[in-house]
Amino acid sequence: MPKTKAAIFDLDGTLLDTITDICESLNQAVAENGYTQHYSDQECKRLVGSGVNQLIARALPDEKDEAAKQKVLNDYRRIYAANSMNKTRPYPRLPHVLKNLVQEGIKVAVVSNKPDADTKKLVRYYYPDIRFSFVAGHRDGMPHKPDPAIVFAALGAMNETAENSFFIGDSDVDMLTGVNAEMRPIGVLWGFRTKEELHKAGAWKFAQIPEELLTLILDH
Repeated sequence: MPKTKAAIFDLDGTLLDTITDICESLNQAVAENGYTQHYSDQECKRLVGSGVNQLIARALPDEKDEAAKQKVLNDYRRIYAANSMNKTRPYPRLPHVLKNLVQEGIKVAVVSNKPDADTKKLVRYYYPDIRFSFVAGHRDGMPHKPDPAIVFAALGAMNETAENSFFIGDSDVDMLTGVNAEMRPIGVLWGFRTKEELHKAGAWKFAQIPEELLTLILDH
């Protein structure tokens, strides 16, 4: 049995390529409320990662009316709920990698700043064969990552410790989450942010392709 006992994964940009469905839903919500902003998928990669409230705030930086932003947020939630599985896909080979980790005795979990209901729905749909020990998104009363509260909840549910666990993600928020939880953060390079950002935020190691996660996790 390897020393490592658990691997906790981010969702968007790490396990699932969700950016097109997010961006199309955002653009529709913005347009329905009379704004002229329209974002490309590449631009949306800079907006996501800190929860839906920050997504709307970043998309409408000049809007000071909180009620107006709340209306866009509510519309975005409605639109995304109906369209979250249009173009979203697991990154290639990741289902295989996670299945191998579980077979090797590693507990796997998912924690996300995406709303909890969306997180659970997408994980259940796209990774039906993986025995996740814990899956959670953002819930009222719990701070967003990089606060490590949700990670500690995952570790507690798995009865594991930070020192024997990895945190895997694609953003500076994820690397900071791992650092704040005193875990070893692994930055994946197929996601939404750059290697430089991940390095500056405290990445311990990097995975260029999913199979590299097996070596990084199982050999430590």
